[in-house]
Amino acid sequence: MFGYDTTAPGGLVAGSASFTIMVRDDNGDGVLSQTEKHGNCQFTATFAVDPDQGNGVFDDMCGYGAATSGNFRFVNPPGTNQIMIFGDLHTYDCEQPVEGLPWSWIKALYL
Repeated sequence: MFGYDTTAPGGLVAGSASFTIMVRDDNGDGVLSQTEKHGNCQFTATFAVDPDQGNGVFDDMCGYGAATSGNFRFVNPPGTNQIMIFGDLHTYDCEQPVEGLPWSWIKALYL
């Protein structure tokens, strides 16, 4: 789940997210050593906007996106890790049009 509250244009865009962090096992031993953890790692993510989670200008909006960090390194202690993430999020109106006629008109089509 992700959420991003905007001030301009105003509203919350939210949905599901899938994250991947790739750390190379340089020597192929199946064990992640400290030196491998501190080598070049990569972060990627994909996003799917959920129209039921948004509000404001993002009410009834669908969308998708992706992000990446390029290369980064984990540092010690782990609580000080920071990653600069770049990406984009495309949104579009996914509201479904509804016919304004009364039910009797629709029912008459099938009689």
